[in-house]
Amino acid sequence: MMTTKLNLIASANGMSGEGADNRFIITAHLQEVKSGKTQTIPLKYATRMMVGIFVGDGINGTLFSQHAIEVNGIGNDKEDAIMSAIRKINVYDPQLVKAVERGKARIVRYYDQMAPNLLRTARSAAAAGHYDEAINILFTIPSVCKDYATAQDLLAKYGETLLEEQNMSLIRNAWAAWSANPTKEGAEAAIGQLDKLSLPSPKVQSEYKKLTTEISTRLKELSDRRFRLDVKRQQDAHALRLATIRSAASVARAYAASRPQVVYQLGWW
Repeated sequence: MMTTKLNLIASANGMSGEGADNRFIITAHLQEVKSGKTQTIPLKYATRMMVGIFVGDGINGTLFSQHAIEVNGIGNDKEDAIMSAIRKINVYDPQLVKAVERGKARIVRYYDQMAPNLLRTARSAAAAGHYDEAINILFTIPSVCKDYATAQDLLAKYGETLLEEQNMSLIRNAWAAWSANPTKEGAEAAIGQLDKLSLPSPKVQSEYKKLTTEISTRLKELSDRRFRLDVKRQQDAHALRLATIRSAASVARAYAASRPQVVYQLGWW
């Protein structure tokens, strides 16, 4: 419940992101100030909680900002009462927003200083074919950073390149399935690969047509089948850019999930 609330606070203040750079964190401490059973029927459990919310650098332990909120909760038992109190935390509380904004300003300052290095690192990773790493680095640059537009341009470029590689790999798999078994079963295996194509470029569409034409020509039972590539690739440049960035976002999430868990040095906070 508290994790969900922190995510809401981060999102409401523009601090959420796609990448695996979890150097900067927002965390909370819960302290029970007063609790006990009520004198009502049915019997309830009431609690008063002091919630400390902290924003900082989790790697070196530097605290950027903090805010304390006192909330009350009531429920059928202690756990239920605590959950009730957490739900009453207002993510739009003006003092909380100010505290988060102070922390956010420090984070933005860091990225404004580091963005040129991050862009260089991303370009080097992409040049070496490590598009997942490059994409993840680019997603760490927040929208309020002065180099955000450059990062987004590179994301669209690398996302499209990666998508092209993935589609061509599917085309190769489809050809391999058909070449190994030029029968109806082999054709179905090849079509299974082709069905996975996403946002196909003209080059991919051409390869698709070559293969499906050969399958139709070789197999009479499939000659009347209409092969149709679901061309989801947008002709509008802006729509295509958004689509490739969304594709890159899924790559970043997969990359983040594969990284080792970070050990934070939080000290007292």
